[in-house]
Amino acid sequence: TGLLNQVAFINNLNSQFGKQGKFDCVGVVLDDVSFIINTFGVKQFNKLLRVVSDKLVKEFPTVNIYHIDQGRFVLFSKKTSKWDVKKISTKLQTIFAHAWHCDSMTIKLYVKICIIKCPEDASKAEDIIDIINLTADNNQYAASVIYANQMDIEHKRSSSYIEHLLRRGIAENRFEIYYQPIYSTKKKRIIGAEALI
Repeated sequence: TGLLNQVAFINNLNSQFGKQGKFDCVGVVLDDVSFIINTFGVKQFNKLLRVVSDKLVKEFPTVNIYHIDQGRFVLFSKKTSKWDVKKISTKLQTIFAHAWHCDSMTIKLYVKICIIKCPEDASKAEDIIDIINLTADNNQYAASVIYANQMDIEHKRSSSYIEHLLRRGIAENRFEIYYQPIYSTKKKRIIGAEALI
């Protein structure tokens, strides 16, 4: 993408946390990434990421922009006096309101924008990445702009972990099913069963 990556983001932001100042980050998550990849292919998706990255750099020349994962960006500025997250998020909505053109592909990109206040919402760079990933993975946050303090981060982490364990358990065939009979005293026979896993 030509942007700073996740390693640079973690290094730079953790040093910023060390300075103990308050600051905001804006996460931008491209929605339906798997659909785009499956429809147009990885090569075309990477070209599209470069087009998006170039546009973000052009529109926000004084802001550090990081590409932390497939279609997940973070905008951050050390110059807090010139950093208005509401204006930034409004400008981002305007940018993504139009169709994008890349080679012969024209596509409408939908985004989730997440505003993260530090250190209130996140105390280290990895927390910011977690919040952005939770925003990406949850359709509940399909609203155009979400504030991290409106998210139940611990519940989402717990739910994601449980879902991971369940998927792993299914893949490894770790579940057993037992049927507990339901007996009708009126009919004096078994009338059904409750499935227990």
